[in-house]
Amino acid sequence: LAGVALEEGNLAEAEALARESLEKRERLGLGVLAAESRVVLAQIALARRQHAAAADLARTAAETFATAGSIDNETEARAWQATASSAAGRADEALTALTRARTLTADRQAARPRLRMKLAAAAVDVTRGDQAAAARGLEEVIAEATRLGLRLIALEARAAAANIDLRAGRTAAGQAALAAVVQEAEERGLGRLAREARGK
Repeated sequence: LAGVALEEGNLAEAEALARESLEKRERLGLGVLAAESRVVLAQIALARRQHAAAADLARTAAETFATAGSIDNETEARAWQATASSAAGRADEALTALTRARTLTADRQAARPRLRMKLAAAAVDVTRGDQAAAARGLEEVIAEATRLGLRLIALEARAAAANIDLRAGRTAAGQAALAAVVQEAEERGLGRLAREARGK
């Protein structure tokens, strides 16, 4: 439920649900499930631009998943850690987390963790100033996510690609692409993404 509230854009509700879930799961000794709650809290912190807090939450979750041998969960947590660390200016941590995520996905078939890792790689590339590499990576994510019906990831990648256009001075194309993302996100009830695409 916390994840649903997050994607709908109800951050306060999502945080309350995630913290309640985390407390119960920790009390019951459910380490992996508690780590899942921490990943949701990391995403909430990221949506609020609390990048350092998001990175710390994602790292703690990833360490739990690693201990439990939960590879796909660790991959996604490392991807969120890389994204948040990069935004927080912690470049070395971002690269370490991204490298770990890449290693984990090397022989895996699951699409969502791999695509989440590629989104993180694009975010790190943008922060490092390599817009071209980020754009190439995002094109791959958009194509595969669209083909597989992973609409949220496809929309996130389209928003990221549009922001690259804006930074590169392709204002009309970037604005049009973001407007399309906002419209589709709103139609699908994805309030968080719609707000982020508006720059709010």
